[in-house]
Amino acid sequence: MKTIVYDIVENEFKKEFCIYDYEQYIVNKIFFETLEFHEYHEKNCEQLYRVINVKKGKIIGVYYIGIRGNQAFMPYSSPFSQINILQKLSYNDFNNLINGMKKICKENDIKEINVSLPPLIYNREIETQFLVMINNGFKIDYINVNHYFDLMDFENQESFVSKLPHAQRKNYKRTIKENLKFYKVETNKFEDAFEVIEINRKEKGYPLRMSREQVRDILQFNSSANIEFFVIENREGNKIASAMVYKVNDNVCQVIYWGHIDKYSSQRPMSLLSVKLCEYYKNKGMRYLDIGPSSENGNWNINLAQFKVDMGCMDTSKFTLKLKL
Repeated sequence: MKTIVYDIVENEFKKEFCIYDYEQYIVNKIFFETLEFHEYHEKNCEQLYRVINVKKGKIIGVYYIGIRGNQAFMPYSSPFSQINILQKLSYNDFNNLINGMKKICKENDIKEINVSLPPLIYNREIETQFLVMINNGFKIDYINVNHYFDLMDFENQESFVSKLPHAQRKNYKRTIKENLKFYKVETNKFEDAFEVIEINRKEKGYPLRMSREQVRDILQFNSSANIEFFVIENREGNKIASAMVYKVNDNVCQVIYWGHIDKYSSQRPMSLLSVKLCEYYKNKGMRYLDIGPSSENGNWNINLAQFKVDMGCMDTSKFTLKLKL
């Protein structure tokens, strides 16, 4: 990882600057933007830059940008990325910061910058970053639809289920009849949940971008990781559905993986899993449960999107931007 210090007022690089523990001051910090996360994942790009932006001797913003060939990526190894700010910035500050990004990339012979921003539920500064990037020549490459549960709407299981479509209410009643059990798996036994996810991805033909070894490494070496695993078990003791969830920031948890084993689909385990996850994170004081996108590279999976909405999800946009230099 190469660290670059850029002064947004003087529009120049700083060769000497005392880098203090800035992470504790980041506003709306997300798990994917911690230094530990990037130190582990930098192997997924050819070169990683940590860009520290300063103004009048103070750090005001930090971002990480990964290089592959002559292209720059934010993120290079996570669902999304952002410019991490340490104080409220003016439009002019953001503008100077983006100009600095362009300058850094041009000086390193980068021909294209690709940025995937978080959904707006993560913080309101995302919209400002989006607008300033558009003003600086970035174009929308594609828009993914992202789904989430607003846990402010979750009072209890009964009231939540009562608002679902008839088919989903019927599915939930089936889970009660089947006597399905939901429980959290301790991290030292995460493979009990991850095995179900592996089977689900293979059955559905979906990619599994994390291996057991990678999950084990993150749990072992990343002290800031807050990952939880859950299982749905039937009356015969079979693990038939599971979920892997990150706490991304103080308001949002994200379901990284979830799914069920096909031969148990008639027992409707996903109906119970979604309700129980909402209840669990509501009780932990979270505001949103992010279920992730129902599209890839802007191409919708209409059936998946409808499935999530029928389960009670809201939707929002997730923008990917591109700038050719």
